[in-house]
Amino acid sequence: MSKRTVWSRVVCAIGAAAMLVGLIDPLDLSLVTLGGSALIALGLVLARSGRTLITLASIALALIAVGVVAMFILTALGGVGGTSGRSGWWALVAAPYPLGLAVEFAAAVVWGVGIARHRRSD
Repeated sequence: MSKRTVWSRVVCAIGAAAMLVGLIDPLDLSLVTLGGSALIALGLVLARSGRTLITLASIALALIAVGVVAMFILTALGGVGGTSGRSGWWALVAAPYPLGLAVEFAAAVVWGVGIARHRRSD
């Protein structure tokens, strides 16, 4: 096994762990989640995964980044609902965040299944 393969697996594992830790508190740990997503995308690039997986991870990273920025802006403006003067529907502005998380985890799982199949065929 090449060093590149080992590093790609380590980077993806650290990224997945960071994303799972970030799920504990989606607002306060959103930067940890964003970093984990970036590590997964980097790991897929290092592994020289297919163009589809790399594109999927990049789109997920962009969605998570947009969602994190939206959450920070909404928080700076006083949040949504209650006495903030904004309807609860404004929370949909941060919807790319959970969507990006789901897409990133899907890309990591597809990559992991591909590794398991490759290893089994050897």
